[in-house]
Amino acid sequence: MDAKAITKDQIAAYRAEGAKAERDRLLALDEVAVAGHEDLLAKAKADPNMTAEKLALQIVKAEKAKGGDYLNGLKKAANSMPQVTPSTKPVAKTNKGATPEERAKNEWNSNPDIRSEFNGDKDAFIAYCIARENGQIKIQTKGE
Repeated sequence: MDAKAITKDQIAAYRAEGAKAERDRLLALDEVAVAGHEDLLAKAKADPNMTAEKLALQIVKAEKAKGGDYLNGLKKAANSMPQVTPSTKPVAKTNKGATPEERAKNEWNSNPDIRSEFNGDKDAFIAYCIARENGQIKIQTKGE
């Protein structure tokens, strides 16, 4: 087709068709975009050859890489946690007339192993003791 043979109406139609195709491409890119991958979305929008399918694959690859990093981070955090030896002393059933909270406070004050096991968090230990006495916690031992 000769360039002179194209009419102004045809040029306008081609432009409208191209603009619609680009709008549709951008909308499709936005539909597959995932939070945290704004950089990939920006690059995809700037590249006229990038399709929603290609962007989706790039996002999946990035998420897989993040997953490995996340697991490695968890392992590193677990290794940096202080080693705590659980208390081997039996739980004393003292102060029968005392409330569960009072018994927990007495146990906390008399047993340094428990303070270490609960990392100095007295409130957490008291909550644990109350839940234990209410039957909300079961301690599993060997043979059970």
